[in-house]
Amino acid sequence: MKRVIYRVHYGFEYLYKSIDSVSAWADETLVVVSRNPWYTEPTVMYLGKQTEIVNPEDIDANIARLESMPDVRVVVEEFASPNGQWGSMVNKHTAEYVLTMEPDMVFPNHESLQVLEEQTKQSNAVGCYNQIEFWKNTEWRIPQRNRLGPVMLKSPVNVQTKFNNEPLPKANATSNELVHNYGFCFSPELMLYKHLLSIGFSRSIRDSIPAENWYKDKWLNWTPDTTNLEISAKHAHLVHKAIPHK
Repeated sequence: MKRVIYRVHYGFEYLYKSIDSVSAWADETLVVVSRNPWYTEPTVMYLGKQTEIVNPEDIDANIARLESMPDVRVVVEEFASPNGQWGSMVNKHTAEYVLTMEPDMVFPNHESLQVLEEQTKQSNAVGCYNQIEFWKNTEWRIPQRNRLGPVMLKSPVNVQTKFNNEPLPKANATSNELVHNYGFCFSPELMLYKHLLSIGFSRSIRDSIPAENWYKDKWLNWTPDTTNLEISAKHAHLVHKAIPHK
């Protein structure tokens, strides 16, 4: 059994493209959907005022669409924090091979999954760091950085994770297989929702605090001359500028 596991609360905009990119390899695609975000308050303090948080995506409609797709199974489960979330999902839904995916990650070719499988046979856990993070659209990207994408595990048992999907102890190997990341290409409405949630839950989960002006000044009104694009208020300089994607 080869199983792909997604965790989704928002990001259905690219989920179907992502599922299509792994469908030739997977025996089953499991989509774990949370109706509630990690931050559950109806408002958040944003740019000096309490701002309502509105999810622009219809979660129930997307669940119905997913349930109509062949080889796709949906599980609805709520999580209070990302801490340990991936480990919990992998342990509940283990298989001979498990691939963990976020809904904005897309493999540009089907052959990559077979290569990953061969690598995982030797190493038990392989992480993908070779990501193209598109910025706004596919004509621009973030310069390459050391950020983990999908992880494939062989017969995982008692997997422990923290915030992301890197198993503890760390994956034994990394792969050069290419992954496209559309996390900065959401619609303006969804990107604002993502940003407001980040402001809300970052303190409670002790994550990097986002710069409140990031959505408006760095993303929505971005130009090729805009600098310091990293969302973290303390580390904005780590992503200096977007660069053209050839």
